[in-house]
This record gives sequence, C-alpha cells and structure tokens, in this order.
Amino acid sequence: MSILFDQKRCVIATKHQKETIMAPILEANLGVQCVVPTTIDTDQLGTFSGEKPRNGTILEVLRAKCQLGLDASSAEIAIASEGSFGPHPRIPFMAANQEYLMLQYKAINLEVVVQTLSTDTNFAAESLKSFSDLEAFCERIHFPSHALILRPANDIYTDMYKGIQDEKSLWANYKTIHDKYGKVYVETDMRAHLNPKRQAVIGQLTQQLVEAVLSSCPHCAHPGFQKTGVIRGLPCAWCGFPTESPLEAVWQCMACDYQENKPFHVNKTTEDPMYCSHCNP
Repeated sequence: MSILFDQKRCVIATKHQKETIMAPILEANLGVQCVVPTTIDTDQLGTFSGEKPRNGTILEVLRAKCQLGLDASSAEIAIASEGSFGPHPRIPFMAANQEYLMLQYKAINLEVVVQTLSTDTNFAAESLKSFSDLEAFCERIHFPSHALILRPANDIYTDMYKGIQDEKSLWANYKTIHDKYGKVYVETDMRAHLNPKRQAVIGQLTQQLVEAVLSSCPHCAHPGFQKTGVIRGLPCAWCGFPTESPLEAVWQCMACDYQENKPFHVNKTTEDPMYCSHCNP
C-alpha cells in the first residue's frame, strides 16, 4: 500500500459489473475507495457484438473510458479495462483473450497499462444448421454459466438477442430468428458480467496492475515502473537456436523514460524443442 493512493477515490469505468472483480483487489492492495457511477455507458465506445464498432486504438479507448469515469464522479483516480477476442497470434487453431487494464492518476501524471494474452477462454462462434448444433455448442462453452448471443448472421445486427442464460430463452430466441431468416448464428457473450472465464482473467490482470503501480522506478522513484515489452529469443534446449519465446522483459518508467531489461523467466533458461522452428519446423 502507498500513501499516494490511500483513501483516494478511484472510479472503475464499467457498465458490466467489473467492480465485483476489481474493487476488492484494488482496495486491499492500494487502499483506494472504489466507486462506479451508474451513468457510465462504455458501450458508446464499442461493443463486442459489433453493432457499435470500436472507435480508435486500444489505448485511445482506455483513455476515453477513464475520462468517462472521471467526468461522472469526483474521483482522483480512474481505472478502465478493454478486451478483445480472436485467433491466437502465434498458436494455430487456438482462441485467445487479449485483455488490457489502465490506471490514470492525473494529479501525479501517472498512467499505467498492463496487458495479458490468455488462452483460457471459451470464445467461439458458429453458423447453426439445427437446434442440435446449438445444443452441442452450449455444451462446449459451458452454457448457462457463460451466456450466449443469437442473431441471424455475423453481419446482421437486427433481431439480435444478448445475454441468454437459460434454456427457455435459448429455444424461444432460436425459433424466432430461424422462423424469420431460416438461419441462426451463435456466439459467446464476452461481456465481463456474463463470462466467468473472462472474469478470472480480469482478476489476474488487476493483481498485475497493482504490482505495476506499486513498483517504483530505480532512477526517479516514480510509481508505475512496469514491463512494457518483451525481447524474444529464448534458446532451444536441443540446438540452442533462438525461439519465439520471450528471453527478456523490457521495464520502463513512464515518468523519466528510464529503461532496463530483466530475465523474462525466473527459473527457465531454455525452451522446449517443440517450440523451436529449427528442431520442429
């Protein structure tokens, strides 16, 4: 805990109940008092289902969310998150959750951003041929604990039903769409309050954010000395050839730009040959 944050009001810019995950971690570790204004509508900045495209880069959206929170509250500190889902950038046929968290504390010119790429996600979508296809999809993605979205097609935003969490609504909405369009498209609802797998990732990332905020720069002592990138090239255990696995982490201060490289792994100096493009092309 730091005196810079103790008892400061911290707004969590969300309309999808992320405070239930983040607030306990933030309050216990930073000493802040978390608030969530009911007037915040982060959907205006983009929706997972695509009817409102994201406007801007991830960082621009995070800053816009933080500003929404600050404008709607008397808080000194703002926190916002943003997630994206799709194919893993390096592992074929694997879905991934890219999650970002930003903390802004403008009074001390502090902006901290952390991110993670997680494969622990049930993100999926499918064009259905029958209701039995939908039942199989539900079993794979752990319905009803994880909600669904139904619509006629990936590029159709009318007659779209979100947040489906019970079998009665599932069948009724499927029938409504199928009777009108003759086809149905299903996808996981990745909004945080409806997807426990994403909630777990956000919780882990919130802890990572706390650690970054409480890490002081060895050069100027400003808070927020954090990992900003990686240098790849961990050598293969068999041939010594550099792999795409991280070798070093790049740490940087957002205040004075001091930078240093640290080993990415604690007790790992080589990579499994299965990840080596020379031994396993």
